[in-house]
This record gives sequence, C-alpha cells and structure tokens, in this order.
Amino acid sequence: IPLIQTLGHVEYILKHDQFARLRKNGFHTEYDTLHPETWPFIRAMLDEVLEFHGSDEWFHVGGDECWHLKQEKPAVKARLYGDHIAKVLNYVVQRGKRPLLWDDMIRSLPNRELAIVLRRLPKKTILCCWNYDSTPCAPRRGEGLEAKVPRQGGVASVGFDQPRRWADYRRAGFDVLAIPCHDWGPIVPYYTRYTVPNTLAMIRDAVRYDCPGVINSHWASFHCPLPLQDYGIALTADRAWKTSAVPDARDFDEAYCRLKLGLSDRTFLEALYQMDGMLEMPTNLGRGVHLPYWYYMDAVLHYPNGHADRLKYGPAAPLEDVDYRSIAQKKLALLAKSPVREASLRGLERIRDQSAAARR
Repeated sequence: IPLIQTLGHVEYILKHDQFARLRKNGFHTEYDTLHPETWPFIRAMLDEVLEFHGSDEWFHVGGDECWHLKQEKPAVKARLYGDHIAKVLNYVVQRGKRPLLWDDMIRSLPNRELAIVLRRLPKKTILCCWNYDSTPCAPRRGEGLEAKVPRQGGVASVGFDQPRRWADYRRAGFDVLAIPCHDWGPIVPYYTRYTVPNTLAMIRDAVRYDCPGVINSHWASFHCPLPLQDYGIALTADRAWKTSAVPDARDFDEAYCRLKLGLSDRTFLEALYQMDGMLEMPTNLGRGVHLPYWYYMDAVLHYPNGHADRLKYGPAAPLEDVDYRSIAQKKLALLAKSPVREASLRGLERIRDQSAAARR
C-alpha cells in the first residue's frame, strides 16, 4: 500500500528553499493549503506514484499530525482540513483507488465539527485509527455499536475516547483499521509496557467494531534489528487470525520459542521483555533520547526551542548542522539525574546473569 503524505509530515520536501513558498507560516512540516500552487504540486506527486501502482487497490494519503493546523480553533481546523483532505481523497477515488486516511486530525474535533468533516469524506475512505497507549479504553454502556465479543476487564485511556470515535465512524458508514504500534525507534521494542498490551487491546477493538483488519505500525525503527522485530510481527498476525485467543499471549510465546528458535520454554522472551525499550531514556523534552547513538528524535537536543522546533522543522535535523559532541554531553547530563538510571542498570545486570547461567 503506497503512502504519500498530502498535508503534514512533509519536511522532506519543504525543507528545500525552492519549496519555501508552500510552507504554512514557516512550518517545514506542513503545506499551506491556501497557496494556489499547493494542490497542483500534490496532485502531480500523486499522479507520479499512482502510475506505478496501477493494479493496487488501496492508496494511503497520510493526513496526520498537522502541527500548525492543530493550533487553530475547532471550526477553522475542521473547515481547512475538510476542504483539503476531501479534495485529496476524492481525487484518489477518481483514479480508481480506495483511499486510507490517518484519523487523528478529526478524532479530536468536537462532535459537531467531526460530523461536518465526515459528511465531506467519500465513503470509500478507510479511517486508520492509531493509538499507541498501552491500554486503549474500554467502551461505555449505550454505545451505538454492540460489541461482537466481550471485553476482558476495563482499562483507562490516556488519549482519546477510542470506542466512542470508532462507533461514530462506523455509524457514518466508514470502514476502520486498527493501528497499534510495534516499535517507534528503540533497539528493543517496548514489548512489556506497550507493544504487547497495545496490540492485543487494539485487535480486540478491531473485532468488536467489525474492522476489516489491523496494521501494526513500526515506524522510524532504523536501529531495531530484524530478529528483535520478528516476535511482535508474528504475535500480531497470530492474534489477529485467532481472535478467540486475544486476551493472553503465553501460549503463542511458547509456540514461537519452540517453532522459531527450537527452545523448550519462553526464557528467551523473558529476557527480551527485560530489555524493554532498552537504551531509550525518558526526558521532559517532549521526546525520549537514545543514549549510545544519534536517533532522529534527538533533534530535541539540537534545536534551540527543543520540542516546539521539532514540530515546526521536523524531527530529522540536517546532519551536517548537528554538534554531536554537544548532543552526547547533554545526554550524559540527562542520564546522571535520570530516575530510571538505576533500574536500567539493574535490568542489564539481570540479562548478564541470565546469559551466564544459560551458558553453564
């Protein structure tokens, strides 16, 4: 499924001076949709990619995390986003494709504005609902869509009211894809704290709301070796196919270790779980940083205004402009006062001891 960003996340284009006129108030990350050259430019890019996907049925137009537009009042945001994204989606439909759209820019709208935007979108659109909380919230009583399977327990939501929004989308006639997160960059995914509980919860909701499927996102994970990704990918596929077994992963863990690795128990996965998010250190900068190497979110340590500049200029600072010595020094200073420093060291010691015991 090709994905072309058509509003936000376009710093890879707008960072270049020849496209500066298309920036929204200086934001490298977002098109100015009111500039007369913006739509012809996007349409030409869509045409170029569509040409190579003649037989492919679906086409993703992005549409997420438009940081400048998020600052607008709901009515303005709904109008500007609806005007632009409806044009993009209808064009893709006219070209014979079924469009996919990230839903975060509309799910946060008040009900009135949400309804206005949904009425403007072609019904062939598939809304891709991503939620990376470890435990998406349980549905409330009286929702418009009945659960197809009972939820195992109730959990609290840190983000948005997911079941209510999914019910809104389904009542409006849209198909929905559930998008959990497998990894966002650490060498070892957060299997214990995020990946596994988030994936299982999202699959349960996908079944409940009769979604056509699940896509487990794995973005910006340049440093995560493929062997460490296999487990999460296989778990997603297995539990998405065997929905009656969703509440627990233990039987899958044992089968994975036996069939994939030739091991008699799940000790390997217990070690993998203890490496949870290894080498990513939380900060108060809006993003975590990665200790032993340059990671693109480390741009919060590069830009003068930290996270605010990251949203404006993009997470990947020009490599030739980065002072790596200064970045390393800032990381060491953060590590020295980090509340997770001792816990991280103890985790590494446990892995060392278990490895030594296994060799004996």
